Amino acid sequence: MKKLSTLLATACLMGSVALCPNISFGKTSISFFPQAAAQQGDKPDAASEKKAYDAYNAAKAEKDSYKQISMAKEALQLYPKSQYAPYFKQIISAAYGKLLTDSIKQPGSEDMNTAFKVVADAATDLPDFHLNYLLALLDPLSRFSKKPDTPHAEKGLPVLKETADLIKGGKIPQGVKPEDWVKKKTPLLGSLYQAMGLYTWKANKNDADALNLFKESVSQNCSDPFTHYYVSEIHKAKYDALSKEYDTLPDDKKTGDEGKALLEKINGVVDQMLENYGRVLAVSEANAKTYEKLRTAVQGATEAYWKFRHEDKLDGLKEFLEKFKTECNTASAAPGM
Repeated sequence: MKKLSTLLATACLMGSVALCPNISFGKTSISFFPQAAAQQGDKPDAASEKKAYDAYNAAKAEKDSYKQISMAKEALQLYPKSQYAPYFKQIISAAYGKLLTDSIKQPGSEDMNTAFKVVADAATDLPDFHLNYLLALLDPLSRFSKKPDTPHAEKGLPVLKETADLIKGGKIPQGVKPEDWVKKKTPLLGSLYQAMGLYTWKANKNDADALNLFKESVSQNCSDPFTHYYVSEIHKAKYDALSKEYDTLPDDKKTGDEGKALLEKINGVVDQMLENYGRVLAVSEANAKTYEKLRTAVQGATEAYWKFRHEDKLDGLKEFLEKFKTECNTASAAPGM
């Protein structure tokens, strides 16, 4: 699966000062803070402007990001109508961006706790950029959601849900053109719901809710083969449990009504597995080399379970798999994130 490790860079391209700490704060950047720019009705006196200018230079020179934020916020309170007010806000934005960028480069548990705090603090000081910061957490949270112990599920799930809700409610990240956002929106939503599904499945052990979240992920981005694979894994876990139950039955019950009913359940679950295996193979075909390991594993499983359902024969499998190639138009669908 393609990670969202480039999200910060994407946000920079989108024009987000908050996530681009190295951006040059020229006059064109003032447009990010229209409210501040509009406060220039009462022009401050020269002495106040000199103090504001000195405060700006002092905050800009400060190496500690937290101190930078504090100094710039204090200057904003002292000189709210200064011509430098927009630049104080830019310093705050860049400092939060650096803190967040540093915390999620190679995030460990402690780093992620820092990232959660940065986003919460930034939401207070830079509400317009809140969605940008939330989106920056998507890549590390997606990676953590795939780990066996699924750390950060407790904090991560609400963050992912809030991000998805904001996007579905019409919120657009700062600096993004609406016409560009149309292309970015659905793959991002697909990744958000996929990560939520993983946390719900692995951490919360709630298969039903996880399947609904994966279904929503597919509705947003049908071309990510891993989402289909995760769905098949949920069904496989059910298959394993039912098979174990069947194996523990005495021989006379296996051939009786109880055994037959259990076999019917097993067959139904295997059919669901096969359908999702088919989708994995279909949507990954165009990028077979990228998904080589996944495709090899799924192809082997598909053949084994097809034989299980068809008297140890592969007859009809090719035709069965062919139908999934038209379910998702991978030519127009966004690639897996």
